[in-house]
Amino acid sequence: MKDTRRYGPGGIVRAPLLPVASMQRFLVVGLFLLLAGVVSFFVFWGEDGAPPLAPGSDEPVLESSPIAEDASADKGQGRPLHSDEQRTEVAVAAPDLLDDPEIRAGLSGFRGRVVSHDMQPVADCGVRFYRGAMDSVLSDKADLFADAPTAVPDYIAGDTQTAEDGTFLISGVWPHGFYVMFAGIGTDAPMHEVVTRTPSPGEIIDLGDVVLPDAGVIVGTVVDAQGEPLAGALVRAADVPGTVAGFFPLERFDPEGALLVREDRSPISVIEMPGWVKQAFEHLPIPTTYSESDGSFRLVGVVPGSNMLATTAENHLSDVKPSVRVRAGEEKNVGTVRLREGEELWGKVVDAAGEPIAGAEVLAGSTIGLAPVDLARYVAKTDAQGNFTGLGFAPGKVTVAARRGPGHAWVLADPQPILDDIVVTLPATFGVDVTVTLGDGRPAATPSFRLLNGRSRDGAAEMAIFGFVPPVDLGDRLTAKEDVEGQWRITNLNEGRYTLVARAPGHAMSAASFEIDAEDASVSLQLEALVEFTVRVLDHESEPIRNAAIYAECTESVFDMPTACGRTADDGTLTIDQLRATELKVSAEHPKWGVVHGTATLGSELILHMQPPGSLEGILTENGLPPEAGQYTVIVEWRRNKGPRGPIEQVPRMVTPLADGKFRVTALQPGRYRVQAIDSLSALRSPGDLMQSVMFARLSRANRDNPTVDVVSGQVTQVQIDAGEKPIEGPTAHLFGSVIIDGRLAEGYGVRAWVGERNYSATVDRAGRFDMGIVPADHAWVTVYLPSEGIMGFRGSSLFSQQIELKESEEHELTVEIMTSSISGIVVDQSGNFVPRSYVTAHGKLKGRDDDTYLHTDVDAEGRFSFEQVPEGSWRVDFQNHRGEEGLRGTTGDFTLTAGAPVTGLRLQVAPTIVVKGRVDLSVFANKKPRWIWVSMHELGADGVSIDNQVGGAGIDMDDGTFSTDDLPVGTYAVRLHCQGNEHRGTYRCQNLTVPPQGLKDVLLIGSPE
Repeated sequence: MKDTRRYGPGGIVRAPLLPVASMQRFLVVGLFLLLAGVVSFFVFWGEDGAPPLAPGSDEPVLESSPIAEDASADKGQGRPLHSDEQRTEVAVAAPDLLDDPEIRAGLSGFRGRVVSHDMQPVADCGVRFYRGAMDSVLSDKADLFADAPTAVPDYIAGDTQTAEDGTFLISGVWPHGFYVMFAGIGTDAPMHEVVTRTPSPGEIIDLGDVVLPDAGVIVGTVVDAQGEPLAGALVRAADVPGTVAGFFPLERFDPEGALLVREDRSPISVIEMPGWVKQAFEHLPIPTTYSESDGSFRLVGVVPGSNMLATTAENHLSDVKPSVRVRAGEEKNVGTVRLREGEELWGKVVDAAGEPIAGAEVLAGSTIGLAPVDLARYVAKTDAQGNFTGLGFAPGKVTVAARRGPGHAWVLADPQPILDDIVVTLPATFGVDVTVTLGDGRPAATPSFRLLNGRSRDGAAEMAIFGFVPPVDLGDRLTAKEDVEGQWRITNLNEGRYTLVARAPGHAMSAASFEIDAEDASVSLQLEALVEFTVRVLDHESEPIRNAAIYAECTESVFDMPTACGRTADDGTLTIDQLRATELKVSAEHPKWGVVHGTATLGSELILHMQPPGSLEGILTENGLPPEAGQYTVIVEWRRNKGPRGPIEQVPRMVTPLADGKFRVTALQPGRYRVQAIDSLSALRSPGDLMQSVMFARLSRANRDNPTVDVVSGQVTQVQIDAGEKPIEGPTAHLFGSVIIDGRLAEGYGVRAWVGERNYSATVDRAGRFDMGIVPADHAWVTVYLPSEGIMGFRGSSLFSQQIELKESEEHELTVEIMTSSISGIVVDQSGNFVPRSYVTAHGKLKGRDDDTYLHTDVDAEGRFSFEQVPEGSWRVDFQNHRGEEGLRGTTGDFTLTAGAPVTGLRLQVAPTIVVKGRVDLSVFANKKPRWIWVSMHELGADGVSIDNQVGGAGIDMDDGTFSTDDLPVGTYAVRLHCQGNEHRGTYRCQNLTVPPQGLKDVLLIGSPE
């Protein structure tokens, strides 16, 4: 089977797994954002900059009005506001900061009126605002040496109650964020809504009437297997397809449990949920309630339509009803929800000699096949014989982790059948010898230590301060060596990766990573003297700005995220002495003035100037006409031009155009901004809305106008933007069709089409039909993918791929009929050893077609892989990991798959990869680079000139032109650049590339048009 892979939007070969280190770093912030119920993309937007008040703006009124205690004690009447969540309207600013008039002038807020769906005022209901920004996560109180987690996200911007006329006011809100409103708390129709009007510093946004939906209510009774009422069962509803739970059982997540990561490359295998996660879990934008003592429940705020209803209770299997249909205003009775006890877990924890361990802590979760992450909960500690039990597990396999007790490292066992007697063996422990010296070589006398699980800058420090992976308890493990100053020994450590962090008075914190692998280890640290960086923040008249928050970042830090360094003094200065570096990236943030960036160099004072604001005025049209009111949200996003990049980014500003399409955004720091219109985020009121926006790329700007403008200090910049899709230039066609898989209508499956430079998406309906609408008459690449691909992150799997030609005015009906079977096998290295917990890709040409199709899956702990739904055709399975110079690669070779005849017992042997790295000279594209560039490598023909099969390829970094590939065997290849977008489209020829066994570095590819 020839390899005719394409690289780029028309046909991506694979979607590699997120690098493990990045995955861990993302988890720290990403998990918080998920639990906080904030739209996930805002974390990548970062932190916005906004300068002083526009002339004539009023200073906000800082009122204190605590929300009424426990607005609804009855869990059946909507989610209550617990007493420990009470907040005043001055929600973010610390009391000492409010003494600063500049801080007060920069605070903002919201007002409005809550009304029912029939426009009647709703009195005495709760209103809460959530705020998302990097400073919600980054705390200046974060201390790696503290006894408890210090980085506790603060995402609640304020709470209040509506007055008799339904009105509310929340002031004193920190600006520069992304806001979500939760209104109608305590009513039958509570709702979440993205606030699509970002307040400028000092501005109170009037949201007008906040209309609660005509929501539904679900009632029922939860009982156990014997029919006895179950109290305290958690009942939730979400307007998402019930198939979601089949792909990944999110309903099993326990906010007091843990995540078990079955991935050898992961720095952390057990991620515990810190205390703050449970409270964040309660704030998820999902209708939630608990059953009463008689088992009854009343779930309010249900989105009309089809909802997945999930009921969970301790020691019981979850009950998931995939489609409960609720009409607007209806109280739907689902009757009796019976929770089965499920399988009982029996197991034992022993040491390396097989002796039982009493009092060991145990985590267990049913094994999830879709991803190497299992949702676990605590079960009872082991008894005197080392035994433990648990109830409520799903049939199949179970993943278990155990540790001797608090402060000890977790040991994760491989998945085992739930019906077996589970055994977790805690291995022998080892020690590490520690040597700490000062910068001048003298031994350190009194350093402080923190021992972290995982490697530095792979998320170890971040996971510790957030509480996901607490530091190893050194209380009984650390001893100083007698008569040897500056040396210590740490004992009773499991095998694994660690990072030792040390500090001493007058010296900067230092860290070193090491690994214990079946023997004792040693590690040395050198503590350098503290160095000082001075940052001064001034206004445009060189007057000092006090209380500006300073964030810094450097590559030498133990943290791979910005550090909150404190606030400037009255003279506008702050001395940074906690980071060891020669250069720092620095950002200064102030609620009134905004954000500026700079680079601090050792020995020099960094002066950052806050500039007077500029404004942006624009007109939004849709295909040349004013759009429907409230249909679109305009996003104004800061774009880095030639200035320095800071450690924190800027959250885009949002505005809702008026009825005539006009909009205005004030108090913008001078700089370059991109303006775009997206479907109104106010429509994202439920998980279903959010999922739909992700699956159908409603937030994509690929097919719309996105101008870039420069905002100048003290001036108003004009912009015009059209929200309609860019007109299709040239002839068009209509693309639609049907999908049948194994003789059944493929309801819920996704269809994507890349046509020209545009991306189109559709979902197969109940009749097995899809419709892309009017598209360009051009070459189209059409794929069919699993529902999970639209939900779980678009890994790139496709059950069907075909290139088609759409002719002018054609009504093109595409009929896709797929018959499937399965593929399974093992991965081994050159010595015949299993290669566990990795990643394989199946490349196929479907029966009767020339187009390529790709499927992806994970390899388990025993080196086994399995593809359960594979179309018949010609296939091969490839293995490739990404470990830089030490990667592995292998293939099964081609084989034929026939529907109904599984291919089993494949043996995929892997060997070290050959890495080719380099850079593409982007100057050939002048000042306007294409939107995408990718490079392909092809076999040379027998004449040494013509090209034949494509062998490999790589994507190009559009900032610096760099690329890296480990697809290529030894040989000589013809190289081509492919580009699309921004007036560039076509192929460029590069010089031939000869790859030796040791690979290549610093390759420079220079293209010329073919």
